[in-house]
This record gives sequence, C-alpha cells and structure tokens, in this order.
Amino acid sequence: DRDGGGGSAQHWGRAFEQLGHTVKLMHPKYVKPYVMLIHGARAVVQRAARRTDTQGRWRCARMRRTGTHVAAVAFAHKNARVIWALLAHDAAYRQPA
Repeated sequence: DRDGGGGSAQHWGRAFEQLGHTVKLMHPKYVKPYVMLIHGARAVVQRAARRTDTQGRWRCARMRRTGTHVAAVAFAHKNARVIWALLAHDAAYRQPA
C-alpha cells in the first residue's frame, strides 16, 4: 500500500498474477475460520514428533520437506477437505486405520 500499511489481498493477487502465477482469493467470510484451522494445525504440527502413528509420521515427513509453517497450512487444508466431505455427504467421521 502507498500508506505503508499491509496491503490488500487484491493488491497482492494482482502482483502475483503479473508474475505469471494463478491466484484464487477466498471470500472474506471464509478467511477467519480458515485461519483458525491453521492455528489449530500449527499446534498439532508442533507436537508431531512425539507421535508414532501414520498421521504423526506424515506430519514429520511434511515438515522436513517443506518447513513447519507450510506443513501446518497443508494440514489445515487437509482438515478443511475432510470437514467439507463430512458436511457434503452428511457422514460421521471415521478415524483412519
């Protein structure tokens, strides 16, 4: 922004599009719940090393490949997809084997 502030999503979206990237903006009413998923995922990812199950190993491997923050966002996105599927199909959560 010209006033030295943070800059809007539209501003940065246009900047990234000019660099050749594809940009998809989230509707503002979905941003806060998604940020809350990321905060929860960050807490889980920080404790992933203590777990020896399949999901704990997946999180540790993801953290090694991409870093802690990207792994937390990936986990939050995975949780968002699971939540959407449960709501869309009116199903109950079944823990993976």
